[in-house]
Amino acid sequence: MQPFTAIIITLNEAANIGRCLEALMPLADEVIVVDSFSEDDTVHIAKSLGATVHQRSFSGYADQKNHAQQLASNDWVLSIDADEVPDQTLQQALREFAPTEGQLGFYLHRRNQYCGKWIRYGDWRKDRQLRLYDRRQAGWKGDFVHERVSLPPDHPEPKTLPGFLRHYTVISRADHLARARKYALLAAEEKYTQGKKAPIWKAPLSAAWKFTSAYLFKGGFLDGRAGFQLAWISAKGAYWRYQALARKWKT
Repeated sequence: MQPFTAIIITLNEAANIGRCLEALMPLADEVIVVDSFSEDDTVHIAKSLGATVHQRSFSGYADQKNHAQQLASNDWVLSIDADEVPDQTLQQALREFAPTEGQLGFYLHRRNQYCGKWIRYGDWRKDRQLRLYDRRQAGWKGDFVHERVSLPPDHPEPKTLPGFLRHYTVISRADHLARARKYALLAAEEKYTQGKKAPIWKAPLSAAWKFTSAYLFKGGFLDGRAGFQLAWISAKGAYWRYQALARKWKT
């Protein structure tokens, strides 16, 4: 088995962190939590379950995760969110994890729970994340949102471990709307700093396409009310993103 360090960045995750750490502690040789000065019991819960906790002001998702991986004692790192839990199959795969020579990373599949319902279709139907990697040759990129692990050019294609990360994500419609607006504004800021522009008509057009794609083409309607709500709020997020970007160029 290859020893690895699990890293988690947190802010007010008291409702989730315990469930995550209870699954991780028997698997990882080390668990490091980098907390952005939570105002709830996140830090207390993490310490009580055996994690090493560092507090640091939030500096962006990618930068915060890069800082966390620098604190790791092991070369291999598993980056996991506080609202994610490996299922039994993935837990076993992590226990037996042994990369071959030249292997730099592994994908993990996620199953997403939305307001108490496990989603099977729509934009969330196929969710694969590169989360287990050799920190000596990989790191996080992304200034605002959509951070991702970046591997060196010409790296071997990462393999996928069996099992799933169970992702206990949005708990309410209000929570989803707040997140969608937050990430839309961050995405607009990212595009603006990259010099990208968007005409005002792109906002409604993008929203319409987003809803149609998620709800009809990707089968979101098969998830019932949850599928409709996911597609609708995703469309609103697309609208907010391009509306905010267009407004930035007018100011």
